[in-house]
Amino acid sequence: MVMSPAVLARAAAEYASRTWYIFDPQDTPEGRVAKMARLFDASLMQYCFARPDAHAEEHQLYARLRRWSVGNSLAKSQNRT
Repeated sequence: MVMSPAVLARAAAEYASRTWYIFDPQDTPEGRVAKMARLFDASLMQYCFARPDAHAEEHQLYARLRRWSVGNSLAKSQNRT
């Protein structure tokens, strides 16, 4: 398989920025979990897990994350994005 170095560099930069965002040294562990949940939710939305024709497993995973985010104070612990 041939892959462009630009594609690999962009993917590496995106993952590095997400890691930097989650592991901010000034955040509490609860804040890091909240940030991870927000990133995970955004990824699921990007890949259309909430669409009507998604697989049942996708709907279940998305619904569980949404329930956790709504019912858990960790997801509301920090408003910084």
